[in-house]
Amino acid sequence: MGKSERSSKAAPGAGDGSPALGESGMGTEHTVTASCPDHDRNPPVPAGLVVEGVALDDVAREVGTPCFVYSRAAIESAWLEYDRALAGVAHEVFYAVKANSNLAVIDVLGRLGAGFDIVSAGELERVLAAGVPASRVVFSGVGKLDAEM
Repeated sequence: MGKSERSSKAAPGAGDGSPALGESGMGTEHTVTASCPDHDRNPPVPAGLVVEGVALDDVAREVGTPCFVYSRAAIESAWLEYDRALAGVAHEVFYAVKANSNLAVIDVLGRLGAGFDIVSAGELERVLAAGVPASRVVFSGVGKLDAEM
């Protein structure tokens, strides 16, 4: 089954030139993405649920359900809070791609300066596809093939 990605502008943004979640190279800073498996069922989402100004019932009607919706503002806020908590201490913040390998999520974190912890060649491909330099990637875990190294 495939995936469908949809990006909707939640509010006019500052146009910082960074891609919106779920897009590559376009959009504004306030964007919501829904990524949904294709299937025949489409249960209703309760009216009134909104993420960054985007009604989730509209997202459900457009791309179907179940789906995943990510708030760029929430991701950025959480990362910045974590990074600021370590101010004054030499540090780097790394994100475990295993937790969520969505390209848009990786892109947002990469633009914030995050490093990425990966455990497979496939995760490396996703991080590089999001435009993150290999110098900000840590390849961990056991049982690596020569080709992966």
